[in-house]
Parts: sequence; C-alpha cells; structure tokens
Amino acid sequence: MTNVPLDLKAIGIRNEHLVLCMLSRYGRMSQTQLRRRTKLSVSTLSYIISRLRSKQLINESKGSSSSRGPKPMIISINPRGAFILGVDISPNSLRIGLFDFEVELVESKLIRLDNNEPEHVCSQIASCAFGLLSGNSIDPQSVLGIGVGLSGTIKSDGSVELSSPMGWKSVPVKEMLQSRFCFPVSMFTTRTRLLAETESSGAGDKNVMYVNVGSGVGSHIISDGRLLRGATDNAGEIGHIVIDPDGPECGCGNFGCLETFISGPAIARRIRHDIENGVNTSLSERCDDNMLPESIIAELALAVKSRDRYSIRLQSDIAEQLASAVAVAINFYDPQKIILGGYVALQCFDAMKEAIFSAIKTEVYDSTARQITIVPAKAGEDALVIGCARAVLEEKMAF
Repeated sequence: MTNVPLDLKAIGIRNEHLVLCMLSRYGRMSQTQLRRRTKLSVSTLSYIISRLRSKQLINESKGSSSSRGPKPMIISINPRGAFILGVDISPNSLRIGLFDFEVELVESKLIRLDNNEPEHVCSQIASCAFGLLSGNSIDPQSVLGIGVGLSGTIKSDGSVELSSPMGWKSVPVKEMLQSRFCFPVSMFTTRTRLLAETESSGAGDKNVMYVNVGSGVGSHIISDGRLLRGATDNAGEIGHIVIDPDGPECGCGNFGCLETFISGPAIARRIRHDIENGVNTSLSERCDDNMLPESIIAELALAVKSRDRYSIRLQSDIAEQLASAVAVAINFYDPQKIILGGYVALQCFDAMKEAIFSAIKTEVYDSTARQITIVPAKAGEDALVIGCARAVLEEKMAF
C-alpha cells in the first residue's frame, strides 16, 4: 500500500475557506463559536485565524461577557479584505458593479454599447472593471473574481453556445475575458438573478416562478424549494414560445418567438416604426433614435400615466401576450408566487399583473384552487450584477 503525502497547503486553504464560509453564512462570532461550527481543533483554528488576520480578511473586536475574566474576541469578515466584480451583458449596454467581501455595492457603472461584437464587449468590460478598481484604489490581486451574466446558454467551459438577445453563437467569452484579467472569470446565465432576489425577499415560498422581461424574455422556476435546470440547462425559456410563426426572426433562429414581440428592444423597434408611420402619440415627442430601449420603455410608462391612447393599447398588447405564456407555465409548474423582473416588467407591472390574473381565470386548469401572488422583483435593475457577485462568492465559499 502506497502512502499518499498530505497536501498541507491545500488543507490550509480549505480550512481558511471553511472559516470564511461560516463567518459569511452566520455572521460575526467568537473563536469558541467558530470552533463548534467548523469542528476544527483549538490549535488549527488559532493558526487559521492568524493566517486570515495576516491577509487582512477578518476583523477582530472585543466582545462582552457576563462572567469575570477576559472578554472574548469577536471575529468577523473584513468587508475591505477582498472584492468581487459583477457584470450584466445586454444588447445595448453593460452594467458593472464592484462589491466588497460582504457583497455590498461599492460602485457601479452603466456603459452604452455602440456595437455588441464579442471582442468589443470584452474590451469594454475589462476597461470598465479596471477603471472601477483604480478609482477605488483597489489592487487587482485582492479581487476574488468577476462574474459575468447574460441571457443565453453557457457551456461548462464558459463559452456562450447561444444568446439570442446578443446574436452570439459559439463565442468563447470566458477565454476572451480571462486573458485580460489576473483573477478568475466565471460565466452565469440570468438564473443568478434569483440569488439577488432571494437575498432581497428572504427565504419562504418553495414554488416560485421568476419572469424576466427586459432585453430578453425568460423565466426561472423554483419547485419544492429546488431550482429547475432541465436536461440541457434550458428550463423556463418561455421567451422562445412561438406565438406567431409568421412573426419576426428571433436571435435563436426561429420566427415569431414571444421575445420578438415584448422584449425591450422589440418594443422600442415597434414604437419607432409606428412613429415613422405617423401614429398619433405623445411618444413622438418623448423618444428619439439615440435612446436606449430602457429609456424608451420608461417614456412609455410615463405616456400611459398621462393617458396616451396609443401607449395604453401598446402596453395592454404586451401584457396580454406575456400573460398567455405565463398561463401555460402555470399549468406546467404550479407556482404559488410569480415575481416579475426586468426593466419592461417593472415599468409595466400593474398592467402585466392584471393581465396574468385575467389569464389565470380563463387559461389555467382548476384556477379557483390556486392561490397565486404576483409581486415585482425587489432587487431591481442591478439584480443580475448582484446575483453574479453572490455566485462568485458562493463558488469561493462552497462546502
């Protein structure tokens, strides 16, 4: 029998991660409490704490005690000990956030994209990321990693197999970015929004459907407390339900997908087209060709509030098209809560909520037995950026 030598360095790193994981999960605690959580010996834990102290990854402060004698030292994560970057890639813009070790936002930037060619997008991500680090006097060596999220299918090697909103197929995004950074790059789908949303909303419902309507259209399903992924990690793609086979071509290669009608870019194109063809609407004065879809949707919401007839009809059409797709998904997944997120859904929330409840009555089996609540996403437009940062931390702290 051959004796395999212990990798003491790897064991030490693992124990460091274990201690940091416990502090991240349960908050500040004494060394005695840490020992109970980690099951490490007194000597091992003391050694690990000294290593984390030297790396400035923890803070220590004197606690209180009801008994006589020395007060216990309370150990907590040093928020400035490490940093994480999160990125949200969409067809017209990049949203990049810099987070501390507790995933609290330090600073974020929104960059407009004049084109979405992969090389250009990756260059913009690197430029903005290093700008955020430099502007906050942060050494890149203290960055745990950068999490990059987008709508699409991502392979295990970090390449984007297909992203219909971006028009990308077989793009090695992780490889392209990793060559620009000295810290790890992780790729995520929009499913990581749920990490930000559950953090904002807290634990609770076990059957949830998160519906995102923004630059793309999709949904994510939590069933009996577990996230559904599917055989190819494509569960919940309601944006690619074909609602009109003679409709516009979608980035996925099919025609008439829901996404081609109610995504932000699709709505912006429709509004511009209708204005050019002389439709009577106040949007003709509110919108111009240089506006991002996010800005046009915001103007649409304002026009609805001012009782612009065209805008009211358009919003109603969008809501009804989404509602029918959601009704199909309800029949499949039986959620108790529906969360509407994405800049289109958040601007049109009331209309979409009303349309979904109406569709439930006429298009959902045994609708009277279902007690479904519909709420807006709490994490807001930064949801994917926050989710990517949290996913990076979870990767580093996984036990």
